[in-house]
Amino acid sequence: MTLEKYLDDRETWQNNTIEEIKKKVIYKPKSLKNSRVGEKLVAIYGPPQIGKTTLILCLIGIAPEFQKKVYNDIRAGVPRGNSSTSTAIIYHQIDADLYGVKYGESDGCIELCTDTELQEKIREVRMKVEVDSASKDILHIYIPQKYFSKKVINEAGLNIVDLPGDGSRNIKEKSHVDAMINKYMALATVNIIACKANEIQSLETLKLPINVDWKNLLRSVAEDLGLDIDKEYDLVSLAQYCYNRNRNRSIINDMIFEEFTKEKDIDENHRIIARLPISTYWTTNYDHLIEESLEDEGKIVDIKKTIENLAQSIPHRDVVIYKMHGDVDDPSKTVLLKDDYEIYHQKNALFITSLKSDLLSKTFLFIGFSFDDPNLSYILSKIRILLEEDAKPHYCIFRSVRRDDFEDEKIFTYEKIRQELRMDDLKRYGIRPILIEKFEQIKDILFHIKTKVLSKSIFISGAAEKYDPMHPDDANKFVFEIARQLAATGNKIVSGFGLGVGSSVVNGVLSYVYSSTGRLLDHHIVLRPFPQNIKDIDERKEKWSRYRKDMISQAGIAIFLFGNKKQGSNTILSDGMREEFEIAKKHKLTIIPVAATGYMAKEIWADISSNLNEYYSSLKLRNAITILNQLTLDQTEGLVTAIIKAVEATQEL
Repeated sequence: MTLEKYLDDRETWQNNTIEEIKKKVIYKPKSLKNSRVGEKLVAIYGPPQIGKTTLILCLIGIAPEFQKKVYNDIRAGVPRGNSSTSTAIIYHQIDADLYGVKYGESDGCIELCTDTELQEKIREVRMKVEVDSASKDILHIYIPQKYFSKKVINEAGLNIVDLPGDGSRNIKEKSHVDAMINKYMALATVNIIACKANEIQSLETLKLPINVDWKNLLRSVAEDLGLDIDKEYDLVSLAQYCYNRNRNRSIINDMIFEEFTKEKDIDENHRIIARLPISTYWTTNYDHLIEESLEDEGKIVDIKKTIENLAQSIPHRDVVIYKMHGDVDDPSKTVLLKDDYEIYHQKNALFITSLKSDLLSKTFLFIGFSFDDPNLSYILSKIRILLEEDAKPHYCIFRSVRRDDFEDEKIFTYEKIRQELRMDDLKRYGIRPILIEKFEQIKDILFHIKTKVLSKSIFISGAAEKYDPMHPDDANKFVFEIARQLAATGNKIVSGFGLGVGSSVVNGVLSYVYSSTGRLLDHHIVLRPFPQNIKDIDERKEKWSRYRKDMISQAGIAIFLFGNKKQGSNTILSDGMREEFEIAKKHKLTIIPVAATGYMAKEIWADISSNLNEYYSSLKLRNAITILNQLTLDQTEGLVTAIIKAVEATQEL
């Protein structure tokens, strides 16, 4: 291929790429009157010096012969190799021979300036960014119309935010950059990630907000009504105004369907929640993320999204999800308008009754809930009157109001006071607020809950064709006593009825249950014997792996005993126990190997002992595990005591 041909092909590829991006990000409303093309916000994010600004200049229609000049003007003398974009910028065209500059979304005058003056103003912004004193508003730069291609002048009408490159080493500059990225990527309808092809794997660690931004979603509705969405707080009324004007729900329905059918990934929070032993979920969301995360964990989900669903139950269900505001699959029946809320108590009385019953009998954890929902407020007030001070305790998570969220100190102070009053008021209903500094902490809270709840469920992994050097009777008594004492200390045992171990585990639990008045067997053991009638080797292996994952996901602690099996005339290490160890490690269970029992249990301890800090977070737990694995098989009483202490150390975390 000649150099000329290569350059022609590259130019064609570049132009096609730009056109493809335009097709994907230009928004043309189907049903709103007087709407403008390109009214949705697009953000371009990535490391510095990756070509983001150059791409934007192409997208907005800067003529090829002027791209270098405009690019140099807005770089403001910053040397190549350094980030030229210091804050969030939107570029526009202006019918003038001079550049223009304006901060924020006000209708204030655009300040005209020459090329040199523009560069000076951009340098001033950069200096303020470096000391974190720059405005958190968008910087608007107006480019003279003469620099645009006559064919494509404002063709796209795109509002593209040029975000500063991440990775600054200046702490104060980084603070400003992070604020800009978090603010405008959250507001954007489309986020374009620009990066080098050999760095694409870094996307898996990029954290983008996935919650629905209702203000941005209803922005075009507000504009159609002549309202400013940033001044509106009662979004239910706003949706009602839209319906009142058009006398149908098609606009609202289309928006709901478009937003909630976008492909969104199940995040770690969903996965943690799905693994918890929770039987009931209530949500006002229309999407399918909760049910999909539960199904991924192998749970049978019964979804209640209509009154008709309440009268039906799926056999052998594990979980019930109440979608009290409807589902994206039927947007016409979703609860969104004031009309919907006003008739909710008549139309959805059974939902109200079910929710009231659950609030009275169960403890709720509210996540991502504003408590502005009129239905919940009504129910909480009724429960408060009914029970007064004896209401069930509930918990909610709030992110603390931060200064970076607001442009004005007075507004920040006002919102902080408002939040404190709101949290104090919730205590009247028995709802205890949990204040966090950043949303990422929700994952930590959920993981802590998961660890605490599941730590009372203990998976015993054991397989033994031989017990050497123990006598089989002594080995059975040893396993029996472990299970009995674990049950006696309030734990539930999860067992796959492993060879040579399972019967002793069951007998130990039964011994405690039947010697204790009022105890139920189901409270102390989950027994899942492996299916034995599968002849096909591959099928059996696949089903047994699934079986193991299901069992282990129900526990927070895994104890490993012995671990051998018969193969021909030989006794070999149990590969099934090795698989169970890997599954337990993946699910972040506390691993308690009993090395004294030998075989695979001893191998697992050898793997763990070289890096105890990786497996055990507390010094007390590390010490308990170490002491346990210093004991020998002739010290069975001491081994049982040491196992119990390791379990207790885990449960104290």
